[in-house]
Amino acid sequence: MRDEINRLKGEQGKPTFKPKPKTKTETDHSSEAERRTRKARRRRSKKANIAIDRTEILAVDQANLPPDAEFKGDDDVVVQDIILRTDNVKFRKEI
Repeated sequence: MRDEINRLKGEQGKPTFKPKPKTKTETDHSSEAERRTRKARRRRSKKANIAIDRTEILAVDQANLPPDAEFKGDDDVVVQDIILRTDNVKFRKEI
């Protein structure tokens, strides 16, 4: 309404803005989806590739345990050491 009154008085009204024409780079988004999608990372176990040279079994002294202690399985721990040759030891610990 104000624009119409201003035009009747001989003044200028509110200007109309035309949208900018789109260039080819703004309309072509073919690789946009490829860049935004994340690729799943694959984590591999490093222990699978280690050659075990010897296995040592570490037993728990039964005299140091309380009478209600129960055996819950073994836990494998791989220790890597280099002595002019590889010396990878797998320890089986009682838990």
